[in-house]
Amino acid sequence: MTEDRPGAAARPAPDHRSAGRRSPIAVDAVIVWLKPVAVGLMLAALLLFAVGLVRSNEMVRGVITAASGDLPRAAIALRDLERTILAVVAGLPSADRTVPDEPDITRNRLDHIRELTIAIDGTGMGAIVRALPDGGPVLDTLRATLRRADSTADPGEVVRELRPIAARLAGLLPRIEEKTAEARMAARAELQTLQTMSMLSATGVVVSVTGLALLSVIMQLRLRASRGRLRDAIEAMSDGFLHIDRNGRVTVANERLRSHLPRTMASVHRGQPSGLLAAALAASAADPETAHRRLLHVLDSLPEPGRALLPALDVRLADERWLRLRVRVGSDGGRAVTVADVTDLVAAEHARHRQALVFKHLTDGVVLADADGRIMDVSPAAEQLYGVSAAAIEGRPIGLLLRPSDAEQMTRALLDELSGCETAERAFPIARPGPDGSFSPTGRDGEATFVALRETSAGFGGVIALIRDVSEIHRVHKLKAAFIAAAAHELRTPTTALLGALRLANSGVGGDVPPQLTALLAMASRNADRLTSVIDGLVDVERLETGSFTLARQPVRLVDLLATISHRARDLPHVGLTVSGPTDETGHAEATTVMMDPERLAQALLGVVDQVAGPQPRIGSRTAVRLAWGLNDHRVRMSVEQPGAANLAMETMPRPAGNRSAPPRRPGDIGFGLAVTRAVVERHGGLIWWETTDAGSRFRIDLPLHRTG
Repeated sequence: MTEDRPGAAARPAPDHRSAGRRSPIAVDAVIVWLKPVAVGLMLAALLLFAVGLVRSNEMVRGVITAASGDLPRAAIALRDLERTILAVVAGLPSADRTVPDEPDITRNRLDHIRELTIAIDGTGMGAIVRALPDGGPVLDTLRATLRRADSTADPGEVVRELRPIAARLAGLLPRIEEKTAEARMAARAELQTLQTMSMLSATGVVVSVTGLALLSVIMQLRLRASRGRLRDAIEAMSDGFLHIDRNGRVTVANERLRSHLPRTMASVHRGQPSGLLAAALAASAADPETAHRRLLHVLDSLPEPGRALLPALDVRLADERWLRLRVRVGSDGGRAVTVADVTDLVAAEHARHRQALVFKHLTDGVVLADADGRIMDVSPAAEQLYGVSAAAIEGRPIGLLLRPSDAEQMTRALLDELSGCETAERAFPIARPGPDGSFSPTGRDGEATFVALRETSAGFGGVIALIRDVSEIHRVHKLKAAFIAAAAHELRTPTTALLGALRLANSGVGGDVPPQLTALLAMASRNADRLTSVIDGLVDVERLETGSFTLARQPVRLVDLLATISHRARDLPHVGLTVSGPTDETGHAEATTVMMDPERLAQALLGVVDQVAGPQPRIGSRTAVRLAWGLNDHRVRMSVEQPGAANLAMETMPRPAGNRSAPPRRPGDIGFGLAVTRAVVERHGGLIWWETTDAGSRFRIDLPLHRTG
């Protein structure tokens, strides 16, 4: 891999690992060496088991042989004993004996009988003989006879006693030979059984070893299948995945990881140092130096004592993307790292953070409630407005903000209203709620806009309330209304007197008016009329503010309204008004009526005509103004403009969609007339706005119709 920074390849990242670590190659070599050792140990254990089994068989066989050998020896000893006794009884001389030697021979034979008796009775053969019927008495009688032979000098008496003993011994021989044959057959059967058990044991060992081998194979297959499933799961991850062993070497990396790497790093392979990966990612970061230091801490260093690795690390790339690395340290010191593109998530987090800042610093109070109208969150401004903490009112009904004494009922009414519309507005006196349902007035006024929060899947999802303290606004409005009323009252009296005097002077009551004063008196009269209009406008504005501005609506034919406007426009010395509209045959003008206050609406439209005409350019001249009207979808559409004039200069230009900004006015005009005009039009259910196009500028008025006949 090539580094973006010069000389980076010649200066590898410092290795912070301990010197005692084994490399992955050494660990693999140890594993390869342990496999044959384990197999050899298993074979050695099997060999030792076989040797021990053979040796135990030999020992058992010796015991059985030793146990079964006393019977034949006892039979031989009894037969020898019988023969010797018979020789003594019969007095058979040997081939080389002489008559003087016969007592000695008898004595020798008696000694031999004594030796045989001692040999039989002093070993295991004695127990075998005594177990035979009449075996014990025979041995006892023989021993007694031999003791008497030592004390008597008459061999004949001893010989007479030995004769029945010989007969009794002859009777014992067939029985002991029969038992010997039975013992040999039993020993042979036991040996066969032992051999069979030995074969079964050997077979069991082989089967056990085979089972262990099969179990090992099954475990290997399962382990291989588990590794395959794990590898498939890692490859199917939507995030990049990387595993780093405790030596800082890559062991696993999926394909998704490669999509997050810079082009300078073509691949990630097993055994690759994690420091190279950290350097490659840092090279594409917006702040390479800081990113490289933090990435090395996460990917290439061991945790310091008492200091854990960062659980997550966000890296901002130079192309404005964000990568989030999450690290989990295993018990073996290895690290599992996921790499995800969280650009959208970080943008959303930043947006939420900005929204939280806005929520925190809004001057208006904000309160969020759930679908049941229970308060969930309260902004600091709302806490300050009500003088309570958020914890004190969270979970309580939102109607508490409007009327603490009847919070539940106010909440139900508000939710019912919001179920059929998007917003609801309330004006209310601000009261500080208490913890026990009590409240204390604050002497301040509030206005709230409640907005319904709706979710596509769940429908109504809650309410957000925007609360404003309008106490100061109300105070200013009261001061303004008082000022307007006082100013109108103080100006109306002198203006009325001035206008009356001018009219009397113009009428010639005081004598003929010199020609040179006629123009001056006319100009004074016009300005006095304008001042009267301004005063009337002040009064109307004051009525609008106090709510005493009323309309006397009635059905009026549209042609009558237009005729009234045309007639009154003739009294305006600077206006030349032309009214145009559809003919009666095409537009049904005669049958078109509007529910209106004819006096108020005529004054309002005449004010628009006067505004469009502007000031008189020179004495005796009139400005052409056209009022055009038409019918469209049960509404009358009017436009007032100067035909052929360029765009008129207006200081503000509101749009038709319910814009509440001030109406347009010419420079120098205080705008009272147009404010009243807009109020009159809107209270008739209409709209008025100013528009400018390439063809010129004009006022637009839209009123609902009431057809008759």
